[in-house]
Parts: sequence; C-alpha cells; structure tokens
Amino acid sequence: MEKKWNAFFRCRTSPLLRFALLTAVLICTASGISGQAQAKAVKPGDEIRIGLTLPETLENGAFRSLNANLDCLSEELPVTFLYSGERNSDTVETVEALIRQGADGIMISRMEEKELPVICGICEEAQVFWGLFLWDILDDDIRAFCEASEYYAGNTCEDEKEAGRLLLTKAYEKGLRRLALISESEWHATCRKRETGILAASAELPGISVLNIVRDLADREDAQIVTENLIQAYPEMDGILLVGSIVPEAAAGILDGIRSMEAEDRVSLLTFDFPDQLAAHLEEGILKGSCGLPLLAVDPFYLS
Repeated sequence: MEKKWNAFFRCRTSPLLRFALLTAVLICTASGISGQAQAKAVKPGDEIRIGLTLPETLENGAFRSLNANLDCLSEELPVTFLYSGERNSDTVETVEALIRQGADGIMISRMEEKELPVICGICEEAQVFWGLFLWDILDDDIRAFCEASEYYAGNTCEDEKEAGRLLLTKAYEKGLRRLALISESEWHATCRKRETGILAASAELPGISVLNIVRDLADREDAQIVTENLIQAYPEMDGILLVGSIVPEAAAGILDGIRSMEAEDRVSLLTFDFPDQLAAHLEEGILKGSCGLPLLAVDPFYLS
C-alpha cells in the first residue's frame, strides 16, 4: 500500500479536508485493497466506523468545533466517528477500546512515538487500518516500522517548523525581544517542531533571545503560577509564547498570571492554537497574536 498522499497532505490545504481525504482512504481500503492486508469484511453501502483518539467533548473550543465539523462530514459520507471518551494519556489502551467498539479504522493524534510500534501490531492483529492526523513521526526508525505495515494509512500534518518561525517573526514585528516559551513535553512532536522553528528564527533576527522554556502545565492555575514565576525571575522579559499545551485553558492561565503581576503594559502573549475567547483577548491587548488552524473553528459548510 503506497503512501504517496503523505507529501500532498503537508501542503497548505484545509486541515479538515486533508483529514477527510485520509478518512476516505481508510474507507476505501476497508472496502477492499490489493496486497497482503485484508480488512474486516465491509459490504458496499455499509456504514464505516472510524475511531478517533480525541474525546468527543474537549473543553478546548477548537476541538469542539472540529467534532461539530466531523458530524457534518458524517452526514455526507457513510461514516460514523467513534470517540475515545474521557481523555486518556495511554493511547494504546484507547486504541484497544476503539477496536472493541467495532472501529473499522482508527485516526490517532497526540501520542508518544514509542507507543506506535505497539499500536501498529495491535491494528495488524485486529485487521484495522489506522493513521495519524495533525501529527508527524519524527523518529526515522519508528516511521519506517509503521510504513512497512499494510495497515498504516499515512498521516496528515502542518508545517509546524514554519509555523514556529512565523510566530517568532510576528513577535519580533510587535517589538518583543526577550521571550519565554511555555510548551509540552519533549516527546510532543508538534511542539518540538514548533520550537525548532522558533529557535531557528531567533538565531537569525538581531537582538531577540529565548530566556527559558517551561514544560508540562498541569492546569490553568499552574499556568498562572508559572507565568508569575517567569515574570519575577526575568524582569527584562517582554513576551511569552505558548508553543502548545494539552491544558485547555493554558492561555487563560497565562493571562491570569500577567494580570496578577500587573504586567499588562510590559509582558505580551502570543499563542499557537487559537484560544477560546480569542477576539476578547485580542481586544484587551495582552494577547498580540495567534497562529492556528482556522478551519477547525469556522462554519463547516465553508469547507465545501
């Protein structure tokens, strides 16, 4: 099974459209594919069940909108999306649960790369096709292992390194020079690529520096405390970049910390992944910009 669509998915097309295309690949392959892989028997006209490793109701507004858009997609295609329920950090257990629910294919996002060989074996044994959405595989050996499987359908992802360069350049244009980054664990592929772009751009732009990188926020209160500590530790800091966080209200917590330190006039925030109440935060003035996936949140009919 060829993976020629990978390069196409990396171009600047609609993230949801690319997701729909990869879903279509799963639907087509589940209906019958040449080669050694044999999918579970699916008759023409049968409803296809695609499992997702994102809960149906995440607090984060972008993913709530994504789920609403997928509901619209399911009205146009013979497909039902199965969700993983409550957030579970163990992707292997989530995949096993989705298989028990009768998934014909599984779309995975947010996982540790070391889990992928195990997931690959589970899906092969269950004869379930799987792929990654909004995610990339950084480890070459793990990528090769997955791509050797006839049940691996491929992945969709953004150019996160370029997005990192873009956000850092925007901060520079806003006059920010002394920055702190708040990010996820080092295993988080998306954040790692964003950080690579940020650090590359900071080396090219005169007078700008990254003072510190803080990882693994626990909740909104932790985001506030981390922000307050950064402001105290680095009086010269004039900006914070939220590279990414699994905490839905991370941006709100950072804004809370800036306000509590009465630093609204000297510390700004820029984020990836549009936070809830984006317009209100921009109007307030502390949030100076955001880089994200707009088509996760717009009217889904725009995608047609």
